[in-house]
Amino acid sequence: MLLYDIENEKDDTYKDLVQNEMIFIRKNQDRILANARLLYKQKTENDLSAGYVKAALEYKALEKLCRDFISEKK
Repeated sequence: MLLYDIENEKDDTYKDLVQNEMIFIRKNQDRILANARLLYKQKTENDLSAGYVKAALEYKALEKLCRDFISEKK
């Protein structure tokens, strides 16, 4: 994975979009993290009371795949 260098972006429209997205993320960081933690908890505890939980990825399975991948790289 490579870091994206916004300063070298040639498309000004896209550069503005990315900058505005970063501003939004920074302003809403606490709320984004709180919602992510809630979704993670709901999914890992199989709390399907909110419909969007069904569409979420299987975090525990992905975490296991990540651990397995890291172990294989050692």
